[in-house]
Amino acid sequence: MWEERTAIMQIVNSDLSKEDKLIHCFIKYIETAIAIINTNNDKNNIMTYGYIIAKGLSYSKGVYSLFFDNLVVETGALIRPSIEAFELLVYLQKYPDKIVEVSNGKKPTAGCIAKAIDGSLKPLRDYLNNYSSHIDVSNNSKQFVIDANTKQIQYHTIITSMALKENFAFITIILYLIAYETGKVLDKYLLWNQEGFDLLVKMKQQLTDLYNLEERMNLNTEDQPLIGFTRVQ
Repeated sequence: MWEERTAIMQIVNSDLSKEDKLIHCFIKYIETAIAIINTNNDKNNIMTYGYIIAKGLSYSKGVYSLFFDNLVVETGALIRPSIEAFELLVYLQKYPDKIVEVSNGKKPTAGCIAKAIDGSLKPLRDYLNNYSSHIDVSNNSKQFVIDANTKQIQYHTIITSMALKENFAFITIILYLIAYETGKVLDKYLLWNQEGFDLLVKMKQQLTDLYNLEERMNLNTEDQPLIGFTRVQ
């Protein structure tokens, strides 16, 4: 049962230690922000923001964990809500008066939120819809579980270091987007000091160096949905 996890841990330790460390840095950054929010829970509506951030972080950590079991396709069930958490944070930054409605359980649908913020993640959602978030038996879906040569169903597969790096790139980008919006929340409540800002800039530079971030930011098509995301400064 744990063959994939053992093999992937070996790849990470030998080839992708920098990439893995950066994921942990983003996770720690967001966790620290949540701790700051907890100690300032008397500020108006800040806990609603904190809850959304925490949910986005939890889903993202779930995606990261599934990567170690080589369950890439199955991460779609967690990728969707992690993206929704990010876009909800963007939405509430753009329309801060809506936070009362959201807090009272009247959150708009994910599609309405995406339209309201001019979100650019629709190709990713469409991809997940077709191949990951729901059970499908089309030829495109079968390619993930049927060996192209033997035509046999695969229950143990070998992942390459290059493929795993691409998976790490994707979750690191998602974590960066959530961290970026988290920083804006802290800034909104005057809780984001220069050190926190400098750290996020430093981590973004590491992300750029590892994954050619600027190039990826310009790619967002249905053919390449796993590296499409909203442009941020």
